[in-house]
Amino acid sequence: MAMTFSTAVTLYRQHLRARRRAPTTITWYGEQFDTYERWRVAAGLPDVLPTNDEIDAYLAEQQERHKPATVHARFRALRALCNWLQRRKKIAADENPFTLLSPEDAPHVPQEIRPYPSADDVARLLASIADRTWLDHRDRLIVLILYYSGLRRAELCALEVADIDTQRLQITVQHGKGNKARIVPCTEEVRHVLAAYLFCRPKHTERLLLASDGYEGVKGLLQAEGVRQMLIRRCRAAEIPYRNPHAFRHGLAMLLLNNGMRLTSVAKVLGHSDPAVTHKVYAHTLDETVRSEYQEALRRER
Repeated sequence: MAMTFSTAVTLYRQHLRARRRAPTTITWYGEQFDTYERWRVAAGLPDVLPTNDEIDAYLAEQQERHKPATVHARFRALRALCNWLQRRKKIAADENPFTLLSPEDAPHVPQEIRPYPSADDVARLLASIADRTWLDHRDRLIVLILYYSGLRRAELCALEVADIDTQRLQITVQHGKGNKARIVPCTEEVRHVLAAYLFCRPKHTERLLLASDGYEGVKGLLQAEGVRQMLIRRCRAAEIPYRNPHAFRHGLAMLLLNNGMRLTSVAKVLGHSDPAVTHKVYAHTLDETVRSEYQEALRRER
């Protein structure tokens, strides 16, 4: 009897939970599968794994309404599901629609230079934040960690006070992407701002970042959306372009690469398990290191 799509999704979600994948990862896969399921039902197709032709039809419909990166995400999720089923011998190779697909069959995603805050932008942002309340110290700490340590938004919100080692100037990310831990450096300024924040903030929990109730009290733990809203407000006050939390991570990568740090070392800071990911995202950018080497080579030739 053929494997149904709904059964396959249930098994894969169970696998992700068993492997302790991050909740955001499980949610992401769920959203991709739910999108395909809605399309399948609307198209009147049976509850079985998609064929090559059905995948093409699905992606073609998605391309009419979504950006290339979103369409590629839909493709990756289905590919991960079917390849996992084959590895677990729940389906044969000839039942896997992705067996016959080559890398060229994947939806094309054009490389984009993502906007990110410059070092000057970050300096202006930090300078615009007062140091009167625990929220001021919290927001300054967030900016320092996002930009100079390159944490993802979920990683930032999951930090505990004990994760920041002010003696070694390093942060332990206990719950990184794929539930992988890593240690990243932080700046000297983090030591001082953290001390001020912990001295001023209301006593609450071992978790690092607290949310305000609007009256300088605490209403719980700071969530990812709270970080985004804070940056919108603070960037506006600093009169710099708003950049989302992930853009600060890109800003750190470009800062390090432009100042000569090896790509493999940058990958470790960012928590990329495969340096090829770092290379794919950043190697196409004409950074200041490339510019200076280019100009120096021409100068010598002349």
